[in-house]
Amino acid sequence: MKNIFLSIAISTVFLTVSCSSESDDFIETDPQLPKLYDFNYNLHSSLNQYYKDSIKSIIGRLEKIMPMKPYIEISTNKQVYGASVYSWKKGVTKPYESLIGDTDQCICGYINNNLVMSLQMTEDNLNGDGKFKYALLAHEFFHLYQHYNSKGLDLSHFWLIEGQAATIESLFVKENYFDSNYLKNFLNKDIILFDNAIKKVSDYEGYGEKENGDITVFMILSLSKILQTEGYSEEEAFKMIFVDFWKSSPQNSNWKTKFKEIFSLDVEEFYQKLNNYKDNPESVIPSSNLMIKKIFN
Repeated sequence: MKNIFLSIAISTVFLTVSCSSESDDFIETDPQLPKLYDFNYNLHSSLNQYYKDSIKSIIGRLEKIMPMKPYIEISTNKQVYGASVYSWKKGVTKPYESLIGDTDQCICGYINNNLVMSLQMTEDNLNGDGKFKYALLAHEFFHLYQHYNSKGLDLSHFWLIEGQAATIESLFVKENYFDSNYLKNFLNKDIILFDNAIKKVSDYEGYGEKENGDITVFMILSLSKILQTEGYSEEEAFKMIFVDFWKSSPQNSNWKTKFKEIFSLDVEEFYQKLNNYKDNPESVIPSSNLMIKKIFN
């Protein structure tokens, strides 16, 4: 399984913002902003036409499920109108490097008030039988959604940011391409590996730790199960994780406080509860009835 945690640049280019009902009202009525979230596509000739069409089609589907509006990053007062998508097949040179820098697969920077979505694809990505080329679109789209809800995303936190995006991509592949093994491959690990990862789970709060990175999907799914044991429905639990947490404006300085406010659970207590699921990781797999659109409805 190819490692899907690819948006490391996200942790270095975005600043603190907060979100409130007042700020949402302001954003919706601010005359400086366009009314619609804009996607601008820059798809290189090295891509086949089928994948070019797939990029637009999949992003279009995700827009309907997770709609976004232009917004203002409160801490910087920067206006974000939408996203500019740059995609190409990996070769000797990067055709958009002069515009977006030496990027691969990430949400990384801005061009003309649009966030940049960089999607470098390899020959194997494009022509192989795997679903990664579709999963990547859902993964990076969800990073845009994290930005939208937090109005800037000022949190360099690996397991929360990337674990959520990898969970979304897995659910997307399971639902749209009928491939449940894609999700299971994140969980079908040697129990010893998961045990060792849990023992140093706080290391996954930063982007430096990559060993056993798949544990972050296990962590997100376990958090959902814990919330369900407290009486929340499956859809409610995931909405709390994917939406409500980001709307609370978590920052590096306060994310543990926000975590407890939203989930009524100390982070350290959550880390301990992971041990309840490590011996049978597949027990945290969502039900077959779960649909992404139900989470974001």
